[in-house]
Amino acid sequence: MKIIKTSTILAVFLPLVIHSMTLEKEAIYAALRTDNVQKFIEVLDAHKSPENCDYALRKTIDIIEHLKNRDTFVKEIFLRGANPTYIMSETNSCRPDSHILSSYVMRVKDYPNILELFLQHKTDINTQDPNTGNTCLMFAAKWKYNDLGKKLLKYKANTALKNNRNQTALAIAQENKNEQLADLIAKHEQMSHNQE
Repeated sequence: MKIIKTSTILAVFLPLVIHSMTLEKEAIYAALRTDNVQKFIEVLDAHKSPENCDYALRKTIDIIEHLKNRDTFVKEIFLRGANPTYIMSETNSCRPDSHILSSYVMRVKDYPNILELFLQHKTDINTQDPNTGNTCLMFAAKWKYNDLGKKLLKYKANTALKNNRNQTALAIAQENKNEQLADLIAKHEQMSHNQE
């Protein structure tokens, strides 16, 4: 009996698996671009996996402004298990990625229904960027996205977290002369303090 080495098996089958995954993603993206919700759902369900759901979410956000049915697409992707706080790594393990989360939140900030979906579905809005330590609230404070900041506070954004420069969201708002969000954060902190 001949023994086949693991490296030989990987050399033969790994390219087939990668090709299959690429075809699945191409099918998902093609269905998304048609802006046909039913077709998209059929394709996504046929290739359902956490990785494909996350891929579908990334691609939806990439072309969000071109989709008429954007709210429905995002809702259906979340219903199938996409998680905007985590991304699938090459080894199919999840790892937190606040940069992706922050970019998603910044991209959908002008779409209130989609932002609401993000905040309702498994989204850890307090995830900190590994490079800067910033949270979504800190980004909102810096770039004066006050409506977004207000919504993040409604969903219990942690105002006590500090970034790598030892700054809270309030300090960032003040540094960037964002008085409106600084006032909201201060009131939020005061209400939280009074409830303790």
